[in-house]
Amino acid sequence: MKILKYSLFCCMLGIVSCSTNSNSKQLDKISNLKGEWLISSSFGAMCNVCPELVFFDSSRGSIEKPSKESYDFKYEINKDKISFKFEEGQEYIDLDSEFSYNVKSDSILRYLTLVSLDNSGELILISEK
Repeated sequence: MKILKYSLFCCMLGIVSCSTNSNSKQLDKISNLKGEWLISSSFGAMCNVCPELVFFDSSRGSIEKPSKESYDFKYEINKDKISFKFEEGQEYIDLDSEFSYNVKSDSILRYLTLVSLDNSGELILISEK
């Protein structure tokens, strides 16, 4: 009986541990995105006067055009994919879809690459550390 109770306890501990680890990875992914990003390249075209994307902790964000007009969005991370959802009538750039994403960094900058899952192109964003 003690062996059965111990086995059940170990199983429960493993389940809780895996769940916590998954939540921790999700928070790490959000913290990697958090902050201000400038669009460097948009669907193959270099950007001269670039809009700024800001990712907040709460799965919300904002795009600010150089004219200071802003558009709010929600984002959701699922594994290595990110999806954006804009409020009605506020679709600014073609982000109202799903992307694979990758964050890399060097000693000065972070680089965020968004590749459209429908093969329409990619966005490259940069952010200071």
